[in-house]
Amino acid sequence: MKLRLTTDNADLFLRPSAEGEVVLLTLHVHVDSGDKPPARIDKLVVSISAQETMAFPSGRYERNMLYDWRQEVKEAAGLALQPNTLYTWQTVFRVPNTTEEYHRSMYGRRYAKAVMKLTAPGFMRQKTWTEEKNLFLVHAPASEDDYAFSRSETGIAEGLGVVTTKTSSAHLNVGGYLHLWLDIPAAAPEISITSFEAAILQTITLRSRTEPALEEVCPVQRHKFLSVPGSEIKQGHWIARLPNDSQMRSSSWHLLGRGIFVTHNLELVIKYNLGPPSEEGAGGARLFRQRWPVSLPSCALRYHSLRLPLYQVNDATPVPQKNRDEIETENEHEDRGHCVCGQPLEVLLKIESELAAVPQERDLQDAPLVVMDEARHKFESGTRTPKSPG
Repeated sequence: MKLRLTTDNADLFLRPSAEGEVVLLTLHVHVDSGDKPPARIDKLVVSISAQETMAFPSGRYERNMLYDWRQEVKEAAGLALQPNTLYTWQTVFRVPNTTEEYHRSMYGRRYAKAVMKLTAPGFMRQKTWTEEKNLFLVHAPASEDDYAFSRSETGIAEGLGVVTTKTSSAHLNVGGYLHLWLDIPAAAPEISITSFEAAILQTITLRSRTEPALEEVCPVQRHKFLSVPGSEIKQGHWIARLPNDSQMRSSSWHLLGRGIFVTHNLELVIKYNLGPPSEEGAGGARLFRQRWPVSLPSCALRYHSLRLPLYQVNDATPVPQKNRDEIETENEHEDRGHCVCGQPLEVLLKIESELAAVPQERDLQDAPLVVMDEARHKFESGTRTPKSPG
């Protein structure tokens, strides 16, 4: 006899801002009786549970069960099984929007799974069959406008003079991309620029669930995603891919409470020289840095899925069977085609073009156009027309 668990989608999107509301998660329970099934089903139970592990920098290790929801499929109790027959039931779980999202990093893991357990009479004692399926709970931002990003900053540096940087994206999330502009109109003649770099700084904060006063901030992880040599600075505009799901996590939308929390900053750095050092110590290497906070949604959130959700009888993105308790394992998704990480830059830039092409006149009742139009306005504000990539 074989058991199988499926869901409509492997990812379950939650909105932490919608407190008090729930999302319905439907699990499809399949029992293939096979050639020699037991006489009947005594009990069939489906559960959803989540565990969280935290490895504190101080050496403390903590493991907690976050929830364990169970439902019995009452229609299956006492059911006589026929050979070579497929039986199917559905169970619906109410998942609060504030439920903790999926997380994995060197400082901890948080994951949810669905388990079905079937018991049937045996010769001396009951026989038990179990089947598991990993679930991915993803936090979505409060507004679709959060996927678009645009910011312009101006600073003054010794020797460089006025420095203006601009950044924008119509798909700012894990695995997405970022337009970057750099303008240094009046640098001193003796200035020699070494490089221009862009990086995402990821900070993970761990708050103990058993000791309320215990909180530790992990060392900042710097993920550099752009490095331009000084000889190419005059180009002035670049398009760079952001680190993907194997390198960094999405930003936490709930920063209160206990557990694992992730925040990000965007850092732009110009390395340059004022000239050879003099006897008075002037000249030498200099550093100009700009940094500001950013919120990065999960790579599972795509504009196309926001515009037209996918509905399938079976999993659109089945998860390979793999032991999730091993902290050293790689990302268990074998195919990234369903998320931003697996999309070529050309595809993401095509989405950007679609957003920019949305007409001003639109029906206010057309929600997808509202999403794209708001994103387009934010993307265009404060930016100039980008050059073609490459």
